[in-house]
Amino acid sequence: MNRWSGWKTLTRAQWENLDRAEAIQLPVAMIECDVLRAYCIFLLAHSHPKFWTSPSSTTGKYHPEEQNRESEVVPGVRVGGLISHSWHVMGMAFEAMRRYGYNERAPRDERIEWAKVRDELSFASIMHDWAKCGDPTKGEWYGHTSNDHGEVAARVISGPMLDGFLVAFPEVSGEALDLLREMVDAAAHAIEHHYGVWSRARLRPSSEKLSDVDRMLQEGDYYSTRRCIAKFDGKQVLDTLRRHSPSELSGCNIPVEPLVVEPEPEEEPEEERPDESSEDSDYMW
Repeated sequence: MNRWSGWKTLTRAQWENLDRAEAIQLPVAMIECDVLRAYCIFLLAHSHPKFWTSPSSTTGKYHPEEQNRESEVVPGVRVGGLISHSWHVMGMAFEAMRRYGYNERAPRDERIEWAKVRDELSFASIMHDWAKCGDPTKGEWYGHTSNDHGEVAARVISGPMLDGFLVAFPEVSGEALDLLREMVDAAAHAIEHHYGVWSRARLRPSSEKLSDVDRMLQEGDYYSTRRCIAKFDGKQVLDTLRRHSPSELSGCNIPVEPLVVEPEPEEEPEEERPDESSEDSDYMW
């Protein structure tokens, strides 16, 4: 993935965004599907610069204090308020997975489906407030939260940005392309409705139009902002992420690549080697 041609098209400002994205490298690494993880990185490269430093609540009324200022979310990782909120959301949403019946000790077919849900939920948790104060693809970042920020993010992520990604990365094709579209659609739907009854559609949690991913993101976003229960324990969140990590869910110990590295010069092709993967490693997306 790190050698795909599209990374060469990024501007200096976009690479600077990816330097800032080291603050959420672990959440991004929770996305095991190569093409979905690559697309998430591509979107982060196109973030508005204020995405990394803005508070989670522009008025300070609706989120705990640590989500409205720079803080250390886990040991050694300091982030802005909005990014801190995304860490909170992901931790809370992953805890909700157990309540929805997902179990790493389930039969293999169920674990594979769980891993797919985890990837969609990870992507949605990271990107749900990407357009918090305006459409970053238009250079917008207002001094207040946009009332339709979920809808804007969902539309842009599932539409023009995805189209641009596919042009830049011709390596994504066939079954991988079909899978990417399916997972992006699922994650975008969750992003669109992540603020529940306050979104334009005003869907209640019981609505049949919502999926488990939709509901888990809603719960993660809502409960992570409630001051009575939102005390953030970075070590506990790390433990939660480890329990839901790709190797735990898929059972095939896939090594997680770094967030992204600048493409290296092309090397001479090596001799083709026999496939050394185990028969238990078909969950490669």
